[in-house]
Amino acid sequence: MAPEDVNFIHRLYEGKVPSTLEDCNPLRRRILLDIADAIQEEFQFDDERTVLMDFACGAGLISQQLAPYCSEIVGVDRDRDIVNHYNRTVANQGISSDEMRAVCGDEKSIPLSGKLFDVIVCAQAYHHFDSIDAVTEALADHLQPGGILLIIDHLKPPTAEASQSIRLHEGEQKVAHPGGFSAEQIAMAIEAAGLELVSFRSFTEFKKRGQVCEMFIAKGEKDVLKE
Repeated sequence: MAPEDVNFIHRLYEGKVPSTLEDCNPLRRRILLDIADAIQEEFQFDDERTVLMDFACGAGLISQQLAPYCSEIVGVDRDRDIVNHYNRTVANQGISSDEMRAVCGDEKSIPLSGKLFDVIVCAQAYHHFDSIDAVTEALADHLQPGGILLIIDHLKPPTAEASQSIRLHEGEQKVAHPGGFSAEQIAMAIEAAGLELVSFRSFTEFKKRGQVCEMFIAKGEKDVLKE
């Protein structure tokens, strides 16, 4: 993600960063619930054992939806204000930081002292990253052997004309991949990171500024023999 994009969440919500789903508009709430459902369909959670990283976690809305199914969640975001907001919300809900917390970092520096995760999710953020290969490789390095990476983002329309008409964030100074991604682009990034592409599927769609936007979830798995 480019430096000028680090506060896009503030602009997206017109200065009011949401603390819970109830703070979101109905469309945004429905999309987040669809994402959480898709994640649960792709990974078998164990609320006593699953350790999850929510990369580019933003305000933590996806983390909140998955928290009941995990023993520990660590959010990672490069925006210090958003990380502080995430942690304040956790504290206000009476949740221990041992169970749920966020740290400030990006693909170049994830300050978790070599901590490995059973599952890493990255929802609606890949289109902001200049190099999805670099991000995917960094996330793969933080997976346990046999761990799962789940990428959720916008599916590139089948025609170039339709792809060019989609702009994921109105007024953004820079979105690295404004038209979303093809299955081939994501597959190449997952496989280049040394993961096996297990599945790629569309799971929901919505209209934005008159255009139909389709979302995908991709699942990559780390070889059980790799550390």
